[in-house]
Amino acid sequence: MKIFAVLSAFLMPFVVPNTTVNGYKDLRFGMTIEQAKETKLCEDQWHLPADDDWRRVVRGYWVCDKFRFDDGYAVARLRFIGGQLKSIELKMPEYPKYPAELLLHVLEEKYGKTIEVEQRDLIEEDILQGKIRKRRKNESALLDTYQFAKGTVSLTLLTYNGIPQPAEIIYSAPELLLLEKKLEDRPQRRTLLRDL
Repeated sequence: MKIFAVLSAFLMPFVVPNTTVNGYKDLRFGMTIEQAKETKLCEDQWHLPADDDWRRVVRGYWVCDKFRFDDGYAVARLRFIGGQLKSIELKMPEYPKYPAELLLHVLEEKYGKTIEVEQRDLIEEDILQGKIRKRRKNESALLDTYQFAKGTVSLTLLTYNGIPQPAEIIYSAPELLLLEKKLEDRPQRRTLLRDL
């Protein structure tokens, strides 16, 4: 019994539970924008997205262009639904670069192995949706998404024409994931997908 206790004491720091997250740093899901502003993680002003980014304006986003991250800054987008924080998106800076391998390693160390990896060809999706007719010569837009902590933490990596773009880390409230799942499973959407 003593051996088990000693081994578990040594091995416990290396066991990473695969549980959901409740936010990021001092930002907790369920906070109001006023509470989020009080955290002082933004060294600039929180502001609404630009007018030309209508999807984010409509969906209740607030943006910080100088959000403390590591030894520098990232762009943070907070999504509020019903006045409560439900999603935190961190866009990595271009300089210093955060390579995909490093981010994957650190996230796996903190949240455990990836639970899902999704790879999408965004150009092919646009062609299928009728947004564009055909792919330009040598054009590619590949999006890889890695999920951790029961899907509440995601790492998205976009490669456009062979050039890696700054990564994004997204922290989502579990209830937001359930809502998105319900929307995906709507009978109308399933019927439409089957008929197309």
